[in-house]
Amino acid sequence: MLSIKSNNGYFAGANAGMVCRYNKVSLWLGLWLLSLAAFASTPHSAVHAYYASSSHDPLIQQVLQVSNNPQFGIDELTTAIAQADDAQQQAELLYLLTIGHIQLANIDDAQIALQRAQKLVNQQRSPLLYHRLLLAQTQLLEKQGRPEAGLPLAARVAEWARLHRAEQLYSDALITSGLLEMRLFYYDKSLTWLIQAYEHASRTASQINPALIAEHIATAYQAMDNYESSVMYLQESLEYARQHENRLNQVALLFSLGKAYHEMHLDDQALAALGESAELAASLEDQAAVAKAELLIGQIYLKQGNTDSALLYFTKAREVFGEQGTSYQRFAVNYYIASSWILQNNVANAAQYLQSARTHLTPTLMEKEHIQADLLSAQIAAHDGLHQQAYTLLQHSMASQAALVQKESEQQLEQLKMQFDTSWQDTEIQHHQRIEALQETTFAVRGQRHLLIIVVVALSVLLCLLLYLLGAKAKRYQRKLNALSTLDGATGLLTRVKILEALDIQLHLATQREMKLSVAMLNIDNFTDFAERAGHKTADKLLGLFGKESLETFQETDILGRLANETFLFVFPNAGANEMLTSLNKLRCKVKQLPSAVYMDTLQITLSAGVVQVTAGDTTAQVLEKAGNALHQAKSGGRDRVVTLFVAC
Repeated sequence: MLSIKSNNGYFAGANAGMVCRYNKVSLWLGLWLLSLAAFASTPHSAVHAYYASSSHDPLIQQVLQVSNNPQFGIDELTTAIAQADDAQQQAELLYLLTIGHIQLANIDDAQIALQRAQKLVNQQRSPLLYHRLLLAQTQLLEKQGRPEAGLPLAARVAEWARLHRAEQLYSDALITSGLLEMRLFYYDKSLTWLIQAYEHASRTASQINPALIAEHIATAYQAMDNYESSVMYLQESLEYARQHENRLNQVALLFSLGKAYHEMHLDDQALAALGESAELAASLEDQAAVAKAELLIGQIYLKQGNTDSALLYFTKAREVFGEQGTSYQRFAVNYYIASSWILQNNVANAAQYLQSARTHLTPTLMEKEHIQADLLSAQIAAHDGLHQQAYTLLQHSMASQAALVQKESEQQLEQLKMQFDTSWQDTEIQHHQRIEALQETTFAVRGQRHLLIIVVVALSVLLCLLLYLLGAKAKRYQRKLNALSTLDGATGLLTRVKILEALDIQLHLATQREMKLSVAMLNIDNFTDFAERAGHKTADKLLGLFGKESLETFQETDILGRLANETFLFVFPNAGANEMLTSLNKLRCKVKQLPSAVYMDTLQITLSAGVVQVTAGDTTAQVLEKAGNALHQAKSGGRDRVVTLFVAC
């Protein structure tokens, strides 16, 4: 048993249980509890003394132990509040009660306790507790799904803590701001706050160990696909968890570290980290965490071509996910088992597990998973000799991929617009603040007209400069928006919409001016298999190199675009189909060398292309159909070739 002392006396606690965690973003609750303990029994006149004191305060450890059993703590706090002698004591205990209710996701009860505490606290007499309550309010807003409303409150607390050298509170406010930004998916802003908190905690006597913040920094980096930068912070957090024998956190950190190594193509390190994660999870009887690690281990073995080991791990993961996995996990494990059987040429088993995977797909969600399933179905159909069915599935997956790319592009555009609007609003606020400052200055220096003129002129220059900068910034954003809507981000070629628009224009010009016009449809053979084995990051690099080689091979007057995923459309004004065979075959030869450029010599890709010459009266749809038929002939004829509509080369 332990006792927690307040100004009113003691209330009993119990031995620690498992820490309640809402999710990774809400881990900051534990960080708050590190700092709130001392002021429950510290006079507010000694606030600065507390923040400059040693971190070895036994009260902090006692409150942390009670936080491990929040329901028991809530019962004891309720009794203590009823027995409190004055408003200050009640407010402190209500604050603790608010934290406990938030831990247990009792949002309504937390709101009531917080409002009661805020009514009892005077900002001038108890500034530290007042701002602690503001920070608790930001956490409550996050739980209510309103993180954007908590950001200004967290910034307000951070500014007060900085000015009053309340180091612990300042660290908490920085962490809170970073995690709120993360909930809003502004990972770059989140990193700014979290790294600032990490550096502050490293150089001050804060109760928060920098290793706890490092885990959140790693999470933000991984959300931005910057796995290499996340490794250093994950290793620091893992070392801290090992020192404190926190096996539950070690499981999660080892999995994240294994995932980072996997994305960096460091398979040996990835397998070691994931194996340790699975072993620890097994000792904790956390079968879901074991299966999660085994699924990723299986993917690594599958990428290496070790299908026997991959199937072993996938099968073990499937046994767990079948009972307690999500739809995504159940789809993934069945999909990867089917992929393994395909590599072993066991089409019957592959079809069986792919069918099982499809049962976990939802009609309107999981777009990428639908595309993966269609592509694997096409492989199975092609293996069975059902080439028409395979072609239809490929066309459907290409259309789905194009729709998904368009959707993601629109989301990126919307996010850029939101960031621009936010930046504009911030600038407007700053502008109004400057105007208010000018008005105050005018009243303060009414008798000093010469000085007032100098101030007005200086502010006018600043405003003009600000407007100039705003205009320049708006132009930069507009250029970015135009580039996103015109060029494909991966290859630097035209997007599907723009290449089809260009084809329409060229058809009109060719008819009007009686010019020759030829069109080629190209497809990178075995690209899906390459992406699965080399990783999507490496596949994206290869697409970028393909776009560069294409632009260097053809003339500036030629129009090059990406239709969907690994399929492209090239338009050659004033050129016949036979005239383009040499250039297309030159590009075909270059494509074979691309795996070496991305350090994947063991993998092979080739290029198939179909080129047709437009005849008078052809419509866009007819030209696309002819080019598609020519491409189909190239594929059917063995791939790695350029085919005109009637003549193979």
